[in-house]
Amino acid sequence: MEERDYQFSEQNPERRMRRFAMMQVAADRFGKPLSQLDQRHRAEAERIARRKLALEKQIVASEEARHVVITSQRVEETLREAIARYPDRDAFEAELEAIGFNVSSFSEAIGRELRVEAVMDLVASRVPAISETDARLFYYFNRERFHRPETRLARHLLVTVNPEFPENTEEQALQRISMIAKRLQKKPGRFAEQAQKHSECPTAMDGGFLGRIKRDMLFPEVEKALFALPVGGVSKVVTSPLGFHLVMCEEVVSAGYAPIEEVLPTLIEKLTARKQKSLQQEWLRGLMRSSLDQGQIEEDGVPNIKEAD
Repeated sequence: MEERDYQFSEQNPERRMRRFAMMQVAADRFGKPLSQLDQRHRAEAERIARRKLALEKQIVASEEARHVVITSQRVEETLREAIARYPDRDAFEAELEAIGFNVSSFSEAIGRELRVEAVMDLVASRVPAISETDARLFYYFNRERFHRPETRLARHLLVTVNPEFPENTEEQALQRISMIAKRLQKKPGRFAEQAQKHSECPTAMDGGFLGRIKRDMLFPEVEKALFALPVGGVSKVVTSPLGFHLVMCEEVVSAGYAPIEEVLPTLIEKLTARKQKSLQQEWLRGLMRSSLDQGQIEEDGVPNIKEAD
């Protein structure tokens, strides 16, 4: 496989690159192909794309850009990821044709985009990792950020009410779940089995397992029942707009502070990332100021650094 550095060709029309940027915005922000955006979203995509391109033009022309290499393998991997967003390759190529691209020119545009990302990574790499001492200081000076509310490990069983089905009329649904509740009051250990057999909640496949639940995650009626239970307890039948519920509490984790040793690795990672992002934004602002001073861009063409980033 040929390993060549994908440089952005200045022969590529600016309009084509703007459409490429719009295509990215459509996928990333709206989760749709560009051709499926309505007029309002398309206008927003174009506005963001113009700002993005103004910034990227300065990035690929920077001194740092001379120190990064993008291989054909990397471009092809990214191309496959783009194609995977479409029903098939034909649909992908039809979208490209609609915005004036073919696979070759699109690959070149991908190479430019990857170059921008690589330059930003290079700038970020100038920041050393936050030390463990600094992370510990952050923890102790910001301890309230590491407070955890009470949580409960829970299972759930639901029988819905739907008058269109004879077995799910309100009367029948209540009768069904009441019978299940009687079984579980005698043998609560069968909750997972009963949920798998009878629950109409998507969690049925996992024996009704909800995971760790904190307040404000469930219907108020269901939450109240769950947080009143002892470990191993099963609630009485609870009514909500969905139907009838039973919940079981398998474990209680009291409210408290996350231990520093538990959060330290993630904290170091997040604090380092924050510092890297700050340096990137400072570098971008300097880049744009320099371009303004040299008359390479108009003042009203300077993008919002946060939005473009």
